[in-house]
Amino acid sequence: MKTRILCIVVFVIFVFAGVAAAQQFVVAPRMAAGYGQYSADADFNGDGRRDLALWGFQSSGQIAVLTVLLGTGDGNFTQAQQIKLASVSPHAIVAGDWNGDGIPDLALGENFPNGVAIYLGVGDGTFAAGSQLSVNDNILYGLAQGDLNGDGIADLIMSNYEPSVTVLLGQGGGTFGSPTNYDLGNQGQTNDVIVADFNGDGKQDVAVAQPEQPLSGSVAILLGNGDGSLQAAVSYSAGDGGTTHLVSGDFNRDGIPDIATGGVFVLGVLLGNGDGTFQAAQTYAEIHDSGPLEVADVNGDGNPDVLALTMGYAPVGIVTFLGNGDGSFQSGQLFGSSGVSAVSVAVADFNGDGTIDAVTSDFDDSYISFLAGHGDGSFVTWRGFQIVGLEQQDGNRDAYVTSLAVAYLDSPNLDVAFLDYDYSQVIVVRGGKDGTFQGHLAFDTGSGAETIAAADFNGDGYVDLVTDSSSGNGTARFPKHVDYPGSTGEIFVATGDVSGDGKVDVIAVNQNARTVTVYLNDGTGKFNTHVDTSMTNEPLQVATGDFNQDGKLDVVTANAGDLHAATILLGNGDGTFTIGDTFATKNVVGSGVRGVVVADFNQDGNLDFAISSASSVFVFLGHGDGTFGNFVETPGVYLYGIRAGDFNRDRKPDMVGVAGGEQYLLTGKGDGTFTVTDYGTVDGYVEGVGDFNHDGALDVVNAGGSDGMTVLLNTGAKP
Repeated sequence: MKTRILCIVVFVIFVFAGVAAAQQFVVAPRMAAGYGQYSADADFNGDGRRDLALWGFQSSGQIAVLTVLLGTGDGNFTQAQQIKLASVSPHAIVAGDWNGDGIPDLALGENFPNGVAIYLGVGDGTFAAGSQLSVNDNILYGLAQGDLNGDGIADLIMSNYEPSVTVLLGQGGGTFGSPTNYDLGNQGQTNDVIVADFNGDGKQDVAVAQPEQPLSGSVAILLGNGDGSLQAAVSYSAGDGGTTHLVSGDFNRDGIPDIATGGVFVLGVLLGNGDGTFQAAQTYAEIHDSGPLEVADVNGDGNPDVLALTMGYAPVGIVTFLGNGDGSFQSGQLFGSSGVSAVSVAVADFNGDGTIDAVTSDFDDSYISFLAGHGDGSFVTWRGFQIVGLEQQDGNRDAYVTSLAVAYLDSPNLDVAFLDYDYSQVIVVRGGKDGTFQGHLAFDTGSGAETIAAADFNGDGYVDLVTDSSSGNGTARFPKHVDYPGSTGEIFVATGDVSGDGKVDVIAVNQNARTVTVYLNDGTGKFNTHVDTSMTNEPLQVATGDFNQDGKLDVVTANAGDLHAATILLGNGDGTFTIGDTFATKNVVGSGVRGVVVADFNQDGNLDFAISSASSVFVFLGHGDGTFGNFVETPGVYLYGIRAGDFNRDRKPDMVGVAGGEQYLLTGKGDGTFTVTDYGTVDGYVEGVGDFNHDGALDVVNAGGSDGMTVLLNTGAKP
């Protein structure tokens, strides 16, 4: 790397937003559809298109809702039916033909009371209430269907919290026999349950996920006798990570069913031996907290792939593990859902193009997201990539990102440098020409750094990195341990030629000392001289620009408190500043400033600045003499990581930022006002912009919510 490191029945058409209108960023379109903590897919109306059934809690009140969505064949859906049930706690759903009429039916798992509600398919995509099955006093976790007694009639198999499996044999006509319970012993609670013939005797067997604590897990195998009964359970370790979800597939293409398990941060693979036993688990990382698993050939190579829904940790989406055909898998690739809390996933060719797509549904709202498949293992949505730092003494390589810088650190593609606060390190992730990222370099920075910036400090044509230092020995710290005396507590750094000598200087702010410090560059990348400018306010961040058009670099600080949210410091050309005006946003104390950015938002030739607070974005329009008018407010967005750029290439500055874990684009109108668009859930609260895939349009990268980064590629759409 050429980088020197310095420190109810209705028929309504629901059209996904991304299908109906042009988007500025590549994200999975989402639509309001139903409450889908659990989902099942089948062709409910016999038209040859894949449909969805969603089963979950209505967000307002303890009402269970069953929603049936019929696929239109182009990636959109028609709501065929919605049924609401009071005093029911949804916990699982499975599709099967309970009455033998060739039309898919549904079984809805319920808790409090514990049981299963049968709904029989009519054939037009709607369902009629069938029998209500009372099971036991246990808590139902998983629900599967299969033919355990070989009579051609579908049976129901349930996994229960107190470790047991319950079997209800189908009798035809949509009715079932009395439940039979199989105790799993003292092996911890159960979760998911699946059915397959694991020993090749033509009789269906049962596998149950047992999470166990704290981070281990196992799979219990109950071999079927062919008469509806099951043998005693035999458990197999699934490796560390806790086993919550299961799926079966022939991953090594030997004709024997294998099992994939999902847990916390780990995908486990147990290859079947053909006699009902399994080999030791192989594990694959990069899964976060796994939700439901699916098997499909998403890249068309004939090998089964595994898709895992991420849950519990941002970012949410699906992780695809491409199968090699020998039982091994490639590293997971994350493709984002636009929902806040995706909890279920279905995979099929929903848009009729011959490739596998995915639909995720959310827990916290009534939305589903549609991830159209490219046919190469990728999906039309934002991408997620892992940030891997130096291995710590505890074996941890995660990162808590507080800042990032985008630069050509390893030409010819843009790279991203992340500042990891917890472990005091800089992590560089190399960019590819297509907007993907791979490969990591990590450097120790010493303690206390919070922000990072990039520039060529020594004029050698290579980009360098600089970080601040908020604790320790009172120095501004540059990685590779080049330290320069400063003041303890510096929390933000920026770069620019403050002294007017053509050399890039470093600007740092110190909230506790209430100072702006300029580290003067001697041209060789050394900063032996620094100049402090004292303030009456507490600066948090800083941005640069020539606000009075005198050819000298000025700065604007974002301060603690809305009554004095921003201060102008006019540059004297020697590294010192003259304190200018201080600006308030609203008469609200304590809501806090989130960031500051500079651009000519009203296109009058004078630089303006924008402040993001906890309630709105405020734009102060410059007069060109270092003074500014009253703010123009864009309410309802409280953006972290605010950045400016022309994302739709209309020559009017726009802004991007993250609020509440969701990506926002503020499209500039050229007068200081903006149109706000929410692009769904992403990872983190610090952002950077750049053309990562060389198409001439600005893309967005963000991080900070976990040990991952998300990349939103620009669609190139223009007004």
